[in-house]
Amino acid sequence: MSENMMTPAIDDERLREQMVDMFQHLNGEDHHPAGQEYLSFFLGNEVYAVDILCVREIRAWESVTRIPNTPGYINGVINLRGNIVPVIDLRRHLSLPEVVYLDTTVVIVLAMEAAGKERLVSIVVDAVSDVIRVSDDEIDPPPQYGDSVRSEFIRGLAAVTLHDPPDAEAADGESEYMIMLVNHEMISRLIDCFDDVEQ
Repeated sequence: MSENMMTPAIDDERLREQMVDMFQHLNGEDHHPAGQEYLSFFLGNEVYAVDILCVREIRAWESVTRIPNTPGYINGVINLRGNIVPVIDLRRHLSLPEVVYLDTTVVIVLAMEAAGKERLVSIVVDAVSDVIRVSDDEIDPPPQYGDSVRSEFIRGLAAVTLHDPPDAEAADGESEYMIMLVNHEMISRLIDCFDDVEQ
């Protein structure tokens, strides 16, 4: 994606509200008795979710420092309070159509296990949705995609009700979506690849 396609503007108040909602769940507010919590996000019309316990921050998109000879799905790195954090473009990694970064584009910072240690990695997504709770019996095995990258990236599917994305026709409404639960081991491998490049 070319640099002039990126527009680093975002509604900070919306991000603050999403962060408050996320930490309310982490602190036990709005607690439900069963299931695991996930942070859901949109990539186009597709909905993905990551384990809420891995989420460290939700940030506005900002310019990155490019690193030569890195895989195409790595946009570059950001300096997060002294930590050098790789920025992964999930659209590019999953072979989805590239888009202009909009004011809803956000970066989710995750803490992942890689090479036997905790590492921070950030993923660029179109928009963050809701914190959801999914029990194991609600998760179905993923379909076998022809694309091995997509198959490895998804560990399960679940049907949930979410707020519609900002660009939806009924942006203030809710709809049922089939979400794809992210395989965190796959993201860890992407970090391992970045470490190989750094060395």
